[in-house]
Amino acid sequence: MRRVSRANSPYLVSIAYSGDRSPFSYHSRGVPDDQDFDSDPARVRALLAECRQRLSEHVRISVSAADSAIQHLLTIGLQLSAIEDGSDDPELRARIETAIQEANAAISDLRRMVFDLESGTDADS
Repeated sequence: MRRVSRANSPYLVSIAYSGDRSPFSYHSRGVPDDQDFDSDPARVRALLAECRQRLSEHVRISVSAADSAIQHLLTIGLQLSAIEDGSDDPELRARIETAIQEANAAISDLRRMVFDLESGTDADS
């Protein structure tokens, strides 16, 4: 990763990009490595706006997928609870209770990740 910044410019810009040709890399947009980004503030703003828009779309898709997974896990948990209530086998009830606890833990993790995505914080911190 290379960091490009021009502190003497009236438009202080610090842009990180990588050569992995990701949708967020300037290299994939045809900007040479030695390009002086501050010489065209409008281009910088346009590229940053495009990156923000793409990131926003990725977050929206991720949140939607997590919401869907949470709904499925809630359904599974309810179905397992119904089976547990109808069972007389203590071993089966214990195994079902463990599965329900795991589903609840997964739901909690997904909700935390969604919160972190929507608030812009790092899920690993």
